[in-house]
Amino acid sequence: KDILNFDFMDKPPLEALKAALEQLYLLSALQKSAELQLTELGRRMAFFPLDPRLAKVILKAPEFNCSEEMLSIVAMLSVESILYTSNDKRELALAAWKKFQSADGDHITQLNIFRTYRSTKANPSWCRENFVNVRNMKTVMSVRKQLRELCERLSIPLMSCGQNTDCIRQCLLQGLFTNAAELQPNGQYLTVVSRQVVHIHPSSCLFLLKPQSQYLLYTELVHTSKCYMRNVSVIDAEWLVDSAPSYFRPLRNKSSSK
Repeated sequence: KDILNFDFMDKPPLEALKAALEQLYLLSALQKSAELQLTELGRRMAFFPLDPRLAKVILKAPEFNCSEEMLSIVAMLSVESILYTSNDKRELALAAWKKFQSADGDHITQLNIFRTYRSTKANPSWCRENFVNVRNMKTVMSVRKQLRELCERLSIPLMSCGQNTDCIRQCLLQGLFTNAAELQPNGQYLTVVSRQVVHIHPSSCLFLLKPQSQYLLYTELVHTSKCYMRNVSVIDAEWLVDSAPSYFRPLRNKSSSK
């Protein structure tokens, strides 16, 4: 229970441990008491071999009627890349991917690819024609099957929201609410939490679409010559505040004063 002083064989940096505990508190996975204890939500999150934020997203999905979609998206996020191309076929690849792209962002684009792939009965020829990585899609299907079995074991209702993409993006915020960026008057995005300048990753479908949304959700940050947001989706300010009211109370006050 005293995780900060636990005798690890290879102890992580103290700051990393504190940051991890803070994240679990924010996700409502830990009780705010003298001793470290998991909440009921935290115990259920621990069943999933996932980043705690994605585990919470799956557990919250029934509230947004999108369990099936969230399993697909989380499985797609488990692989490095589902798309590939080469310099001599880049234009062909971009044309093929365009039919899957969504103005809502990368998570819905990934869902579109998954749904089409599954409708073809995992046809390798379709993958080659659309520059989709066959091996990684097989991994996605395997991961999704395992996650679905865990949901069934935990009696988590499995339901589909159909074409309603709003509820999917709202559900993603339940676990990823700290991964948000706000558009500034100069056209740059700053992370909502640390106010760091970030850019949409060139691999994102939103990189070319140039969204004018005030807020974006991202799955991770990648640091190269710049700090890039990967796996980006468009979100509403109200969704952000509703996902963690106490955490974003200053944001609510700011929005209401405009």
